[in-house]
Amino acid sequence: EAGGLCVPSELFFPSSYNEQNGLEKDAKILHKEIYSTINSNKQIIDWLALLGVESLSDINFIKKVICKSGYVTKENAIEVGRFLFAVNKKYSIFDEIGRYYLSEIKFLSKKGSLHNASALYLSSVYNPVDDLEKVYDGDIYISEEYCDTEYVEYGAFFRKFGVSDSIKVTTLPFKEDSDIYAILKDYVTYATKHEYNHSDWTDRDYYMWFSYINIKYVPLINIKQTDYHLSKFIWERVLSCPLELAREDDYIYGPTGGGYSKRAYLCDKEDGHMYLGE
Repeated sequence: EAGGLCVPSELFFPSSYNEQNGLEKDAKILHKEIYSTINSNKQIIDWLALLGVESLSDINFIKKVICKSGYVTKENAIEVGRFLFAVNKKYSIFDEIGRYYLSEIKFLSKKGSLHNASALYLSSVYNPVDDLEKVYDGDIYISEEYCDTEYVEYGAFFRKFGVSDSIKVTTLPFKEDSDIYAILKDYVTYATKHEYNHSDWTDRDYYMWFSYINIKYVPLINIKQTDYHLSKFIWERVLSCPLELAREDDYIYGPTGGGYSKRAYLCDKEDGHMYLGE
């Protein structure tokens, strides 16, 4: 509608979708004149849908707009978080959209910085299991501006995104902007050239393309630099508890097309799967 050019996968069909908080203005809508011309032609509408044009809804808006890398800013982060919380009360966005897309969303910290959920910790008002804020005052606590009440509910909501509330080893996804990726990028490149699914129907091999690295990891520990007192506190807690690790915990993940995917397990070291194993 704004007159710009878009790829079909970025577009929505015009609709009477209810505006809830003003964020919907960022959705890219197919021009009304074009839509009115083709609306009666089901073949064209079906063809556009096949190309990725969708009806505007809460779930589709989150997936195609809010989850887009760079969409969340310091200025709109609180509004986005409140919108996601409200939508999640109606549907489980975690079931409807999935971890891969939602991991792109950043959140505002108490000190005004944007971080991935996995780099943040619940501040005291959200009632974390381990109240880290009492012993460490770093830029790791999620902003309290997201809510005036419902702190417990928001805490549970943030935990589903990957915000930590206790000191323990947990499963975390790392994408291309992470230090983990920088360290393992040669293995990612190797995986995309060696991990594939074979199709008997076409008699072809379909190779993985990278989505994320899944690792069982200690929260809030930055590989390059972490405050000494924070590191000491975290490792003391982690090492005081039993820990079980399995081959299935750490892997490079990516789709191969046709609804199929592949995992390159980091503990493997054999022909065609040369990773970190012994």
